[in-house]
Amino acid sequence: MMTGLPVTNPCLSFWQQTTRSYPYLNYNDEALVPRTAKYVIIGSGISGALTAFKLVEGGVTGPDIVILEAREAAGGASSRNAGHIRPDAFRGFTAYKSFHGEEQALKIIANERTVFLAVDNFVKKYNVPFDFVPTTTFDVCLTQEFADHNAKSFEAYQSAGGDVSHIKFYPAAEAREKTGVPQALCAYEWPAGSGHPAKLAQWLLAQCIGKGVQFLTHCPAISVTPSSSGAEQILWDVNTPRGTVTTPTVIHCTNAFAPHLLPQLSSLVTPERAQAHAFVPPVALTGSKVLQSTISLRRGLRWFYSVNQRRSDGIIILGSASASPKVSQAAYAERQTADDSEFSTEIRDDAVANFQDCLPECRPEKLRHGEGLQHTWTGIIGMTPDMVPFIGRVDGSPGQWVCAGFNGHAQKHDPWTLTLIAIMPPSTNMVPETPPGRGISSRLLTMKFMQRAAASDATPEPSPEEPSSKRRKFQNSPLTGDFHSFDQTAVQAALKQQEAKRLSALEASRAELADTHWVLDGAWGKSTETENAPPNIVYVGYADIDVADGEEEAAATATAQVGRMKIESNRKKATKDAKKETPKKTKPESSDSEGSSDSDDSSNESSDEDEASSSDEDASIKTPPKAVKGLASGGQGRTRVNLQAKKSSESMKAKEFREKRMKKEVKLNKLASISGGATGGFSGAGKPNAPFNCHNCNKPGHRAADCPQRRGGKRKSFDRSR
Repeated sequence: MMTGLPVTNPCLSFWQQTTRSYPYLNYNDEALVPRTAKYVIIGSGISGALTAFKLVEGGVTGPDIVILEAREAAGGASSRNAGHIRPDAFRGFTAYKSFHGEEQALKIIANERTVFLAVDNFVKKYNVPFDFVPTTTFDVCLTQEFADHNAKSFEAYQSAGGDVSHIKFYPAAEAREKTGVPQALCAYEWPAGSGHPAKLAQWLLAQCIGKGVQFLTHCPAISVTPSSSGAEQILWDVNTPRGTVTTPTVIHCTNAFAPHLLPQLSSLVTPERAQAHAFVPPVALTGSKVLQSTISLRRGLRWFYSVNQRRSDGIIILGSASASPKVSQAAYAERQTADDSEFSTEIRDDAVANFQDCLPECRPEKLRHGEGLQHTWTGIIGMTPDMVPFIGRVDGSPGQWVCAGFNGHAQKHDPWTLTLIAIMPPSTNMVPETPPGRGISSRLLTMKFMQRAAASDATPEPSPEEPSSKRRKFQNSPLTGDFHSFDQTAVQAALKQQEAKRLSALEASRAELADTHWVLDGAWGKSTETENAPPNIVYVGYADIDVADGEEEAAATATAQVGRMKIESNRKKATKDAKKETPKKTKPESSDSEGSSDSDDSSNESSDEDEASSSDEDASIKTPPKAVKGLASGGQGRTRVNLQAKKSSESMKAKEFREKRMKKEVKLNKLASISGGATGGFSGAGKPNAPFNCHNCNKPGHRAADCPQRRGGKRKSFDRSR
């Protein structure tokens, strides 16, 4: 499913309703983007805001960072969830094991607990005011089928060596007393928390803005393309309706909307609409009687309802089931969308009815006017087939990073893994290498069930007309020598045998989980005349998930690759085309030793790209490119490029844009954007409904802020030094 741009008229969540006075809610909603930046972060949710926070904390100068938000500040999933910070203590172990093996499943479960503790420490260290409450959570089993499933998962996790010291089990009578749910057959309890997610994201953004980070709301990233400005360094143009910002580092923190800018993820990150509700409690659940723990009312793996009563105001945040037999298939089919402007009344009624059935004090006959259901909202979550997110480098696109696909569990295993990205020493490549002992396992690097077709012998060999998309070769003829000495038949037979085992394990897991069977339809393994190299993403993240040494990683590389399919972009081809269209420049003569050193550093950082370029093109470069203001700050980050032609073109565009704005022909909230559904440019903007006069000179056609007679002249456009 190809994800488009977020809608321009999303509904407001309970969290957004209670933060309308946030001073940066619509910050710089009309300003032009700066021409250059060292880091461009797309998305201002918890992931994007925390990445910027950690970069500044690590020594990056605030003005060198630009955050682009398509809608209002933190307007996406971060401000639309159910407020839980609830790690999986054991229940998902068998499912993770079927995808990633026992060792990695243990690490994934352990990592969720680690992230929860990291959140607790972060809040205490910085005194973050986001209503965080460290407490416990209950898994309440309401059917014998689910009680049996939880018992098996607990036993399997414990037998595999998982830590269960923090988990408590309550049989029927004790479970009913502890939870207040009369239908409880048993319950499990472990540490968890809750908070106000919008306040967390907004606090992070405020800290960044205070350090000089440039933040623009209602400014979607339309596309990310190779820049023709990069003479000695790979640069990217992040294109928006309000201009283009050129940068060596792009960080995609767009979760379910990542495929819009990274189409290679379109089959791997799927948007799905989740729904939540705010419920005003009756007298029986107010004052000192409020629920002290969060609850998951579970009838099945996907038939459950989360309950989170806030300590600060007593409001109960109620989740909805993704597989209730009492909800029609048509209603659930409507969830397969990226539109968060609507909600399902059928799903709402099912959630409220089940909640009231489990907590009799909340039944309709016991509610006064003003109590009961208060509000319903939706948010878009990003689902991945193997239940783990994509966090790390975008292979084939040096300088691009992605953080997406959290399967609706972002606050329990997402943003704090970004520390791996953000705490690194600042450089043009952002992260020179993964810290020792923090590399992610090969079983989490690739999608095992998608990689099989990549091993097919139907993969075409490079055509003589096209250069290799990988490393430089001196000829395009088929490889010779030891490569063909491998027993390809034996390799394929081994792959087929392993695939059969995998399918058997997946089928058993699906039957156990009563879950949807994923069917992936693609062109893998199909012979075509002009087939591109398979895309590839390289991941970092998950904190301490993998501590394998270099020899183990080398051994894993030497064997047939399994796991997540590698993903790459066509950046190199696009860069070559861009270079063909760009006038050739003369090669600079070294004016000082520092400039020579900078050039060497840049060459080393982009050696792969230099190897892919022809020697004829290199020989034709003679004139020195000019330095890009904002990028050349000394050391490895120094870059010299020629932007004169580009500045002239952008100046004309900016001038036309200002003239249209003065005539009120443009409405920014109607633009095609990552927060809007329009199809492009400024064509969707309309003219004002009625003429108006300037309050300064009383002449029609312009505002007082743009009046030519105003003292000091017209208002200046956004300055990147702010």
